[in-house]
Amino acid sequence: MTGLKNLKNVFSACFLLLLANVLLISAEKKLPIEAEECLKITNTDLKDMMAHPKEMSESHYCFFKCIFEKRGIINKVDGTVVPDVLDDIKDVAVLQVASEEKLAELKKCMADVEKIEKCTDMENFRVCFDKLMS
Repeated sequence: MTGLKNLKNVFSACFLLLLANVLLISAEKKLPIEAEECLKITNTDLKDMMAHPKEMSESHYCFFKCIFEKRGIINKVDGTVVPDVLDDIKDVAVLQVASEEKLAELKKCMADVEKIEKCTDMENFRVCFDKLMS
């Protein structure tokens, strides 16, 4: 059982790093304003989060939930996922280099993600972003 827990920690670490790359690092390598706002709102230290990627705390998940909401990927009112918003996000470096096929797979996977009601529900996106990077 310990091995399974360690594997989950590794997946969580990879998910965190991938989300940071997908949502935070724009083509100009600047931190978008909504990321700065979400860091303050969730009281999250980005350098600490990136230095300890295996230690996913609730504030880390809340930070990513905040980013997804500000980008319109998650509807703030009802928690539903809005994958078509990806068509309008042009400053995310990883989305710029992904093939149309991979983006279609990502959107389909995101459409299947259940409502994001609490911060830790962000873990549900891990599978989708793993598919994007495979």
